[in-house]
Amino acid sequence: MSAEKTISPSWITPSPVFAYYESRPYPSKKLEKLRELAERKAKQKQLYKKSQTALVELSGGDDLFTKYGDIYHVSPITLKTIAKCESGFNPEATNGSYGGMYQFHPTTWSATRQQMGADPNSDSRFNGEEAIKTAAFKISQEGTGAWPVCGRV
Repeated sequence: MSAEKTISPSWITPSPVFAYYESRPYPSKKLEKLRELAERKAKQKQLYKKSQTALVELSGGDDLFTKYGDIYHVSPITLKTIAKCESGFNPEATNGSYGGMYQFHPTTWSATRQQMGADPNSDSRFNGEEAIKTAAFKISQEGTGAWPVCGRV
């Protein structure tokens, strides 16, 4: 078997294991799989970092957490922590019937929005600003109990 040696793209930081196999004669298929895995992990890491900030920035970012935190006397840090834990700040996240940045169930969303005097349409769960506003209201009224795992701040 012949060994191939190629240079990795510059944006990939090779791990010691990867560097070890690059320096040794090794079957090219296994080396190629290691290279593909390293590239895939690097791309996933880049996408994850972008998704944490980009999705919230579309709807106003930190300003919205502070704005509705101040209005409802809820810590913006609490709002951010729950949003990050529930959806990675993704206003379009879904998990079964739960949806939005705070993973509201449609009936919980409707009931909370009616208490607020706002439109109870559950499709608005997927609007980042409406989700932050509704979560801030709910926390101000009932605490973080609606988020038994992510609400333990």
